[in-house]
Amino acid sequence: MQLTIAECLGPCDLVNVVAVFSEDEPIWLGGLVDEERFVELLLWATASRDAGRLLPLPSSLQPHRFDRFTSPPIPSESAS
Repeated sequence: MQLTIAECLGPCDLVNVVAVFSEDEPIWLGGLVDEERFVELLLWATASRDAGRLLPLPSSLQPHRFDRFTSPPIPSESAS
């Protein structure tokens, strides 16, 4: 597992964008603005590492998922 911090992964108008690359497909997440989402991301990444494969994305992170080449969703306050 590798963590790289960059100024902008794109789209730059969406804050805190995370890209997870696997053999299957990239997973793009954006708008992660509270500590709880980062903890969930870390727990998912750790569990995936321990399983030796990318596990399904937790339902709590699904509202933050977007397709890199389309307009990203803007998570609502209630999705936090």
